[in-house]
Amino acid sequence: MLFKNRIPSTRLINWFIILCVIYTNASYQYWNSDNRIIKDDVIGYYGYLPATFIYHDTSLKFTDKLPKKLHDEIWYLTSAKGVRVFKYTCGLAILYSPFFFAAHLCAKVFGYDANGYTVPYKIGLIISCIFYLAVGLFFLRKILSKYFPNAIVSMTCLATVLGTNLFCYVTFEPPLEHVYGFCMFAAFIYYTIKWFEKPSLVISVSIGALAGLISLARPTNIIIVLFFILWDITSISDIKKRALFFLSNYKWIILICCVAFCVWIPQFIYWKQQTGQWLYYSYGSKEGFFFNDPKIIKGLFSYRRGWLLYTPIMCFALIGIFFLRKQLKSFFLPIIVFMPLNLYIIFSWWCWWYGGGFGQRPLIDSYALLAIPMAAFLHYIWNRKKRVRIAVFTLFYILILFNQFQNQQYRYGAIHWDSMSGKAYWGNFGRIHPVANLNQLLDPPDYEKTIKGDR
Repeated sequence: MLFKNRIPSTRLINWFIILCVIYTNASYQYWNSDNRIIKDDVIGYYGYLPATFIYHDTSLKFTDKLPKKLHDEIWYLTSAKGVRVFKYTCGLAILYSPFFFAAHLCAKVFGYDANGYTVPYKIGLIISCIFYLAVGLFFLRKILSKYFPNAIVSMTCLATVLGTNLFCYVTFEPPLEHVYGFCMFAAFIYYTIKWFEKPSLVISVSIGALAGLISLARPTNIIIVLFFILWDITSISDIKKRALFFLSNYKWIILICCVAFCVWIPQFIYWKQQTGQWLYYSYGSKEGFFFNDPKIIKGLFSYRRGWLLYTPIMCFALIGIFFLRKQLKSFFLPIIVFMPLNLYIIFSWWCWWYGGGFGQRPLIDSYALLAIPMAAFLHYIWNRKKRVRIAVFTLFYILILFNQFQNQQYRYGAIHWDSMSGKAYWGNFGRIHPVANLNQLLDPPDYEKTIKGDR
């Protein structure tokens, strides 16, 4: 059979992926740049760490005494009461923290300014991004290996990283939330499967901690708990069985909920300390969701940031969902419920293209889940006639190469970070570097109108 026994072990494939990521990060050398790594949203995620452990001032008043260059690297919002508050929750800061403390020690040992923003801290964040990618691939491989042969697992892991915009966010745009979300989703899926095989203390604590961290890093990702609730439900009669199963294991369910709550306690304390409220909407009065007007079609197909335009290999995953009904019934209901709801929530956000970036970055977190139907589709093709396999797998590898090409286009500016149009896309098609008149071809979004609902 085509390609059989010609693909190395999944461990070797995962190491190959990690080496590709390390090489790409090393060649970019962004830690030497003043405006890379700790930039944009990362400033808000990361700011908790230097504020708490270096400046010892979560009120952020210390920023008034900083040089302008460093002051600009600490973002906050000012509440109606004049209190300075970090815009984002602290989930990413918790995940960054081991690498932050190691970087802080290195900064002192090697004579760097230990202010939280020099080269050692940037390298620490890059290493954290690669580490969590490796952990995510470890869990993804363990999940897929339970259901698919080695070749399918290898191809799926390869496509999930090198064939999607996940690669961009572990190389060109680290350390935004999405690689960390991908890792936690993969671990959550793995431990969910293990929990239903045999609930235990360690697994229950792991699920609770992951649920808490997933939602603390990106609150809308809390819907991943649907996977836990719906896993292995394949018929209406299974719903009653699931309810009874939860009741008979209520102690573990309570433990999971308590651990998830405990993960949120630092955030509750921070909000209470800064604002006087245990729960605080830190995005302000302007930013929010338009649930009556989701931009799903634009989010999937538009030239600005369309998911399937810039990550077309995910069509394999979407098609594969329908193959789960026969191959892996346990996954069908949770994925068929999760995906439409996830798309609805993501594209109901006021800025449906999510500012700057490559492709639809909020969907990267769910790639660990989408890898399962992708593998199901590839497995189905694996058992078809030779000419079908050749055609589909050739397209599969072309799309991986196409994604790598588009990543380079984004790096050099041929794909603009937020203003792409049809004219700009086709004017730059096949070019790594942008055409001379690119600015005339772009379609810049009007953020002021969009935030008011003119989307």
